Amino acid sequence: MSHTSPASLQKDDLVILISASGSTGTIISTATQLHYKHIKTLAITNKIDTPLHQLVTAACSTNIPEHIYNGFDISARSLIMFILDLIFNFYVQLNQNKN
Repeated sequence: MSHTSPASLQKDDLVILISASGSTGTIISTATQLHYKHIKTLAITNKIDTPLHQLVTAACSTNIPEHIYNGFDISARSLIMFILDLIFNFYVQLNQNKN
C-alpha cells in the first residue's frame, strides 16, 4: 500500500482507495482523514454499500460474492484490477493529450 500524507495532497488530486470488503480498518481510517480534509476520493470494492462508500466522493463496486476459506477472504479480485487498469489507461491517455 502506498501512503501519502493528506497534507501533501492538493485540491485537484484524487485518491483511489481499494478494499475488497469495503471495511478494511486502515483504509477506513485513511478515508476518514481524507473526507474531513475534503480531498476527492474513489473507492473500489467487491461489495455494494460498505462503510467505505459512506466516506468517499465516488465508489465503484464489482458486487462479487464473498468467499471465505479457513478464515481468509479468497474472493475474486480480478474485476478490481480490471477497473484499475481502465482508470490508469484513461489517466495516461488524458496526460498524453495535454502534452
